[in-house]
Amino acid sequence: MARRTDITAADTALNIRREAVRLFAQYGYAAVSMRKIASAVGVMPGALYHHFPTKQDLLMCLLSEHMERLHIAWDTHKADCSFETLDASAQLSSFIAFHIRYHIALPEDVFISMMELRALDAGHFAKIEQSRHAYEQIVKDILMRSPEQPQMKIDDVHVTAMAILSMLTGITGWFNQKGRLSEDDIVACYCRLGARMTGQEPAHTQNRQFDTHLTPSLSIRS
Repeated sequence: MARRTDITAADTALNIRREAVRLFAQYGYAAVSMRKIASAVGVMPGALYHHFPTKQDLLMCLLSEHMERLHIAWDTHKADCSFETLDASAQLSSFIAFHIRYHIALPEDVFISMMELRALDAGHFAKIEQSRHAYEQIVKDILMRSPEQPQMKIDDVHVTAMAILSMLTGITGWFNQKGRLSEDDIVACYCRLGARMTGQEPAHTQNRQFDTHLTPSLSIRS
């Protein structure tokens, strides 16, 4: 078979990241060698080291890109739904809807970001943690507005925020696009759960004013 000559360095780097996500999600970071990734991409191992000097560098690239895309998508969502004009209750539902729609579209990326964070060295770990804390702060900022709405009852902002985020992130481990409940059903259900976790009895299941349908256009697999 003739070797393609029209593949650019950018194409190769993209293919490396795609295959690394797939392999890390399937086998785990520790079990996947750079040689195995090179074989999946269809290049010599040396080509990988040209783009990523070490497997640690490759993992850091994947995790940092995941967090960067997440923050960009959130900023876009905020603009689309006029987030700043919503009250605290609506903001919480808006965040829940965003988080679910974004994350279930990228289950492998989410799995790696959760399970392989431990594989980063101390310096890389600190950088990713900083980005994760910034995302967590979104929920905390919403909950800190609860005094504005008497129906919202928050015992502890940090604990409640972590409970909500843990509940939301766990969905990628079990949600099935072909299952009994649709994505819209899940979003509505989790918005009700989020309301009840903050002391509210939701009067509605979902409000399209603050929900936007997302596509994983920022995924490296696009």
